[in-house]
Amino acid sequence: MRWLAPHTRGGGRVVGVIPASIHQLGLSYDGADELLVMPDMQARKRAMAERADAFIALPGGWGTLEEMFEVMTLKQLGEHIKPLVWLNVAGFYDLLLRFLTQLYDARFAKPESARLYHVATGVADALAYLDTYQPPLISSKWA
Repeated sequence: MRWLAPHTRGGGRVVGVIPASIHQLGLSYDGADELLVMPDMQARKRAMAERADAFIALPGGWGTLEEMFEVMTLKQLGEHIKPLVWLNVAGFYDLLLRFLTQLYDARFAKPESARLYHVATGVADALAYLDTYQPPLISSKWA
């Protein structure tokens, strides 16, 4: 019997989307079902956004934060209605979430902007949110 990677056991597929500069360093995930090598980071993000049904941020670094804030901004501007989830494993995003609250308190963002995303404490919570997701009605940022 052929061993199945965890993502294939439930019928899922892994699509790797990587910029050429990182691919050339040999840092591609060999277990991906499909690998798209894009010319640069902007093309990579555009390809991921077009193909994605949802966005889930696992604990990560600068790229994770930048990409999630970009898709949150695009959602706020009405350019998509896809679900966004911060997977707050072991409180990893607690400080970030406090900062977002500070943005709302200081009126740099509307408190209803918190409806742009969901904070999940585990994978089951994230998947349950995706299963029942309904796009929120959010008033214009400028209104």
